[in-house]
Amino acid sequence: MRKFDILSLGSIYLDINSINFPFKDGLKAETETVGEDYIAMPGGSAVIFSLVNSSLGSKPVFIGKVGNDIFGKIVSQQLKKSGIEPALITSENHSTNLGMNFINPEGKTLMTVVGSANQSLDANEISQKIYSYLDDISYLYIGGYFKLKQLQDLYPEIINKAKQKGVKIVLDHGRVSNTVTKKQIESIKEILPNIDIYLPSRDEFLKVFSCSSIEEGLQKVNQISPQTITVVKDAENGAIGNSKNDETIYTKSHKIKPINTVGAGDTFNAGFIKAQIDNKSFKQSIEFAHKVAAYKISKNKYPTIPDLIWNTFVNLLK
Repeated sequence: MRKFDILSLGSIYLDINSINFPFKDGLKAETETVGEDYIAMPGGSAVIFSLVNSSLGSKPVFIGKVGNDIFGKIVSQQLKKSGIEPALITSENHSTNLGMNFINPEGKTLMTVVGSANQSLDANEISQKIYSYLDDISYLYIGGYFKLKQLQDLYPEIINKAKQKGVKIVLDHGRVSNTVTKKQIESIKEILPNIDIYLPSRDEFLKVFSCSSIEEGLQKVNQISPQTITVVKDAENGAIGNSKNDETIYTKSHKIKPINTVGAGDTFNAGFIKAQIDNKSFKQSIEFAHKVAAYKISKNKYPTIPDLIWNTFVNLLK
């Protein structure tokens, strides 16, 4: 029995999420736009993944970087309070990243970021942190691969050392922005044979594999790494998964009224991995992931197992 279920590595922010913020097409310069309620909490792809895993009963560790400032202290305290072990690197020379997200009543989001700690994370300071946990974890989750460009040369070494310790590797590389180079995209294909579970979104997946359909991309993944489990998230259209035995599964998402879609994909990922930790089947894991994501989007909170059971019961009565 290992001490922790999963270690997540990635960017960390203090996210300030303003719900029902009154904008339509954007915010106008030199104009004050006033919202109402907001929530301040740790954010970032790998952080949200960890928060959901913890709420579902798993034991996660998170590695990232913050500044030696009040916001860094807040996110560390919040991670501990949420049941996550914060293995944070603290910098005297950089500021904790802040994410200011505005969600309008229709569910559209404006995202802004300030701070420098995430960008300063480098291979030398993070490698010892990661390696000190490899005997204590079952899964290693790499989120926001393309954002942490300074770590990309280190990833093959991290993955190889983790595999030697019997750790399963999970990858969600995140959005393929206009700053992502062809070399960085090719690096995904190079590490893919050592990836156990690959969880991209539809648009990310099609860009990385230069294809016009998810099915075509899955064929390319199978040619490179037939042992990799792949689940491609397609928002309200559901998900398409391909298992190690080349079984392709099409699943539908839950029909819900969204309140806050920030982190929907990371929440889906967490649900899938929780189900895998609990030895659920491939299909059961995808279905559970849909259920977890739907709850978070429609309730704007991270679900516990009792929450999901009760929500399922209520829906059956409708």
